[in-house]
Amino acid sequence: MNLKAENLKDEGNTCFRKNDYRAALELYKEACKCDPGNPVYYSNMAMTLIKLEIWPEAINACNEGLSKINEADSQADKIKQKLLWRRETALDKLQLNKNKNLKLINIKIKELYTLPDSFEKL
Repeated sequence: MNLKAENLKDEGNTCFRKNDYRAALELYKEACKCDPGNPVYYSNMAMTLIKLEIWPEAINACNEGLSKINEADSQADKIKQKLLWRRETALDKLQLNKNKNLKLINIKIKELYTLPDSFEKL
């Protein structure tokens, strides 16, 4: 365990609880730099990015964290589930945001039982 990274994570958690997500994000990023092999820091960063509605970066943080999971670790399943849920949340939100730009129009659909003669040779 990297003590500096743990202290940064703890400071980030304090900021997160105070809804100071920008400060928490910076602290979690620093924790990741100090101990890049610890998936917990990426998970915390992902949750903060979700709160900030920065979906692509949240997805990247989840993917990075998932790549760091050591299956031999007793906490591996718990952190893996968190990362998977957070990634799915960000993916869902990203998809919803993409669909917001769609313009929907109402059109009437008329059922036809026979095609017009001009369509017969197509």
